Amino acid sequence: MIEIQVDDAHIPDRLKRMAKAVKEPRRPLADLGGHWQRRVKQGMPHLPPGQAANAGSPPAVHTSEYVHSITYDPSDADSAGILRLGSSSIHARMTEKGGKIVPKHAKRLAIPVSAESFGKRPRDFMGLKLTMPAGAAYLVQRGVPLFLLLRSVTLHPHPHMAITDADWDYFGGALQRELDKEWGKAT
Repeated sequence: MIEIQVDDAHIPDRLKRMAKAVKEPRRPLADLGGHWQRRVKQGMPHLPPGQAANAGSPPAVHTSEYVHSITYDPSDADSAGILRLGSSSIHARMTEKGGKIVPKHAKRLAIPVSAESFGKRPRDFMGLKLTMPAGAAYLVQRGVPLFLLLRSVTLHPHPHMAITDADWDYFGGALQRELDKEWGKAT
């Protein structure tokens, strides 16, 4: 689980004053959470099944449960209002912060390199053969490379979960709408 923590130092003073004036902070927090969730999900590439994201790109929406695990949870803890943002995916921390992936129970990682092998493991195929052209190791079937074998993979961070200035602007609008409702003004 990765959770995004935002301390008060990053919240503009105007929003702090507005947030203190709101009697029920859950609604504007839920509004911000929904906005944040949509923005994060829209920032991931939408590719057809079987097509992997380009090297160095964020994960494609269909490649993982990651995109579906991005959640928010507003609460009225002691009327202060808390918004939890994050992901329950085991891949979230690696995607957000980057890092090195090494095999746990094998000598090499098997990286799918064809539409046929996408989403599968080498044990799902019969008759794979090892070939090593130009120093790279591949598992092939009937001459078609299915998996690239690597000792490790380094993922670059894709920190797209952070709260942005545009999110704070959106939150200011949500707070203003809530204050207008509470004070009886038409929106």
